[in-house]
Amino acid sequence: ATQWSNLWIGVAKTNFILDNIGSIPVTNKTIVDRVKAEARVLRAFQYIKLASYFGDVPLITKVLSIPEGKALTRTPVAQIWDFIDKELSEAAIALPLKYTGADLGRVTKGAALALKARANLYAGRNQVAADAAKSVMDLGIYNLHPKFSELFSYAAERNSEVILDREYIK
Repeated sequence: ATQWSNLWIGVAKTNFILDNIGSIPVTNKTIVDRVKAEARVLRAFQYIKLASYFGDVPLITKVLSIPEGKALTRTPVAQIWDFIDKELSEAAIALPLKYTGADLGRVTKGAALALKARANLYAGRNQVAADAAKSVMDLGIYNLHPKFSELFSYAAERNSEVILDREYIK
């Protein structure tokens, strides 16, 4: 599959989660709110790539029927950047600073804010990007790893420089 296809698959999957999470019988609203926020961050991440690679793209925020899919038009890239910024800002509020145990590697407040900084930098919104980056620094939980030579090794796994990573089993 192409990068284009993979990004749209990511958007579709997160839209499916967001459209259907209310149907799951869960009594813990905190978990539901967290999963919604994580999905919004992951969808925004897909849109960061789509906007930076392709410019104007359709803005799809729900599962589409076939007729809706056929009627899609492109959304101006400035509106895509606005959407990304809003999604990441709102999601950051609902996400925890960090996780422990089996939840390590999940999307955090720092990840949402760091992606907000990146997205706004790509969009040319430098002050918003700088403010978001400062918000990440002000969280006080991220630091540069002291030994660059081991940064990408198992010895440095989950170090304080990691803001968002993909977890793998050794």
